[in-house]
Amino acid sequence: MRSAGRLLGYDSISTDQSNITSETTVLTAADCVVGNHPVRVVFSCNAAYSDGASGFCIIRIKRDATTVGYATIINNASTASMAVPVTREVVDFPAAGTYTYTVTFSDGGTTGDANLAASGAPATLAVYSA
Repeated sequence: MRSAGRLLGYDSISTDQSNITSETTVLTAADCVVGNHPVRVVFSCNAAYSDGASGFCIIRIKRDATTVGYATIINNASTASMAVPVTREVVDFPAAGTYTYTVTFSDGGTTGDANLAASGAPATLAVYSA
């Protein structure tokens, strides 16, 4: 079994994000001090996403302004607001320094609502030394 490594940063949220129209930051793990080694970034949630037209939401995992990973939630009219488990793990190879890792949501072109804790468990972002 792989060791999780040392926890460098963490955030969680248990509330809905309403009226997402453009890229919106929902989780932030700030001041992650990284040496000359890779880091593992883990995002997990049970999301329910609904909107009027596009039917999808893009999740981005970022190191500062750089996107290091993606996930997509796709819902149609028959599955709108149904909880979808989403877990994304990314190995990032930054230079030594201090970084802020974030999770952002953006809609496919219209206004949408995301419940990141649809099953009652919080959405989480964790950054570990690899």
